[in-house]
Amino acid sequence: DRGKRWRLILPDSADVTAESMSGDHAGQRFVTSSGVPGGSIAKVRVDPVKPGRLWVGVSSGGRRGDRGSNVMVSDDNGESWITAAEVAGQVLAIFPGSWHGQPDQVVVVTSSAISRVGLNGEVVSLKLPAERITAADGGFDGSHGVIYALSGGGQYGAEELWRSTNMGENWTRADKALYDALPSGENRIVMRHFAVCEGLPGTLYLSCGSF
Repeated sequence: DRGKRWRLILPDSADVTAESMSGDHAGQRFVTSSGVPGGSIAKVRVDPVKPGRLWVGVSSGGRRGDRGSNVMVSDDNGESWITAAEVAGQVLAIFPGSWHGQPDQVVVVTSSAISRVGLNGEVVSLKLPAERITAADGGFDGSHGVIYALSGGGQYGAEELWRSTNMGENWTRADKALYDALPSGENRIVMRHFAVCEGLPGTLYLSCGSF
């Protein structure tokens, strides 16, 4: 009802045995009798073509999810869940398989891997454009999906923007115009966050920390 009312679906409220808020930021945690979800929910994707289907990425350990993540799926609006696959790294983005003609798949981008994950648990590994990814986003124009990713740099931001027009099969640099526009004597851009228009993936919004 457009945000007027909310209820807990992961974990199921009937499964919760305790709740705590700890640390400097009063981080909220649930304890469940089943142990589900077993980590921090990093990303949620509502399937655009299958009513009731939800995908979530759950970081299973480590502050940055370096010990891996679980990809969970529900076909009944979150009433029940199964773990579809385990993937390396922290989940940064989940893209619908319908964007490339595979409605029972998703493409999952993590900090250290990209995979096609199916409802049957099948995982097909693809090749990332860099060893470590800091952010990912994408869109679908009605005929094909486009994925972008940030990489490189250090703790203050990325220095490379990549594009894939075939859902992670191949990648090319998408930041040439940015670097060409740098003032004379400058050669570095620190990219922090970005967003892609989901229906017009040629439109990007990029936040840069410095030039």
